[in-house]
Amino acid sequence: MGLFSRKNEKQPDIQPSSPDSFTFGVEDIFHTESGNEVIVTGRVKGTVRPGDVACIINPGDDKKTVGSILIAGLEIDHSSADIATDTAVGIRITPPEGFTLKLGSVCYSNGSSEENIYKAYITALTASFFGMKHLVIKEDDLGRMSIGDLAEVWNFVRHVFRENKGMPDETRKEITVRVGLIAEELIKKILSADEIFYVNNKRTGEPHLFSHTLKREDRYECTPPAILMIPESHLERIRAFFENDDLEICSVKNGEDGKGIYNFLGSTFYLNGACGVHVLSRDIMIDASKLVEKPSFDGVPAINVPVTNPGLMRWMLLMGQMHEPKTDDARLIYNMYFGFFLQELPKAKLLVPMKGDALPDPSEADKDGNARIKKGAKITFPSIQGKKDRRAVQMFTDWKRLYTVFNSGWSGMVETIANVIEVFDCAINATDHLAAGCYIDRDMYKLAVEKNKK
Repeated sequence: MGLFSRKNEKQPDIQPSSPDSFTFGVEDIFHTESGNEVIVTGRVKGTVRPGDVACIINPGDDKKTVGSILIAGLEIDHSSADIATDTAVGIRITPPEGFTLKLGSVCYSNGSSEENIYKAYITALTASFFGMKHLVIKEDDLGRMSIGDLAEVWNFVRHVFRENKGMPDETRKEITVRVGLIAEELIKKILSADEIFYVNNKRTGEPHLFSHTLKREDRYECTPPAILMIPESHLERIRAFFENDDLEICSVKNGEDGKGIYNFLGSTFYLNGACGVHVLSRDIMIDASKLVEKPSFDGVPAINVPVTNPGLMRWMLLMGQMHEPKTDDARLIYNMYFGFFLQELPKAKLLVPMKGDALPDPSEADKDGNARIKKGAKITFPSIQGKKDRRAVQMFTDWKRLYTVFNSGWSGMVETIANVIEVFDCAINATDHLAAGCYIDRDMYKLAVEKNKK
């Protein structure tokens, strides 16, 4: 299936009257007094003539429809023209019934390559919203923009910033404010989408965390890890980059309650430790709190606060995504992640699965969530064979992971590694995706404690 066609969708049977192929992206729209006819302006690539029959599409829309149009007339420099080749031109057309004509729509002749159609789309978007309008976008234009449109314009602005280091600070600030409006619209459309796609890591079974490692004079830093989301409109174009032995493209649907994407992101941020979302490109990022507000448990009794360890999970997932580091760069990155992981380890409050015949009632817990187990109660804690003849107790970073291994008949006790490690090693998140967990013995825990003293 190509980028601009949909499986099982009937395409219009169009044979252009001109043998020359062309693509034309809509940069502006002018309504005429004669019915539904409009004049669209932009730059044609190739040759177009009055009387040609062509296709029209919105490449940035998820649910693409391909319409048929007649080129009713051409204008170059406000004068009628009989032909236009590789030039700025106004084209008189009547949009097909039910088709939403917008900035970034593309007219093209039959036989045009998908790559040329995409280029016409990007050229029109950037020329219109950035070149002509300087990101001063009308509300109705903003409303017609899709997730793909918004992300492409934002990505282009990032490119402009990189290529124009000498841009005046005042100009840069003005553009940044206008990009904020684009980001707000993008957030709304992500959360309300019927379906959106993301890059998943097969090793961890979780959305892949993308992070850059940067050298800063005497130290290295990594950018806040974020997941990558892709609208359906751009899926086929991007798929080849992210489908391999380690990565795959998965989807999340909003469902009937319209909360599916919101809940997915909340879990990704506040259980897994992702710091935000990239859309289409790793050059643009939406902060996690802008999409899903961080949960607040102020005033909530400790017994009712869910167990989460996003800081610990963040570094476990980043390490788990890596194969055994074999190069100096890979070892440097792994050791950096490992260092951050050690900082989180002593602070972690983890769940130990438990089952018994007289477990305390949660309502009997004190303000810190502590409750007494009745004398004579029989309680089961699962353990596995560990390393060096030691047993290892199973511990989990959150209820989501616990219930991927144990059924609802199990409860959980909150424990720190410090309270367990002298008797047992600790197997954290020993699920089907072992790369998303870790094994802690006394030596590793001692290393973590020492690191936190520095």
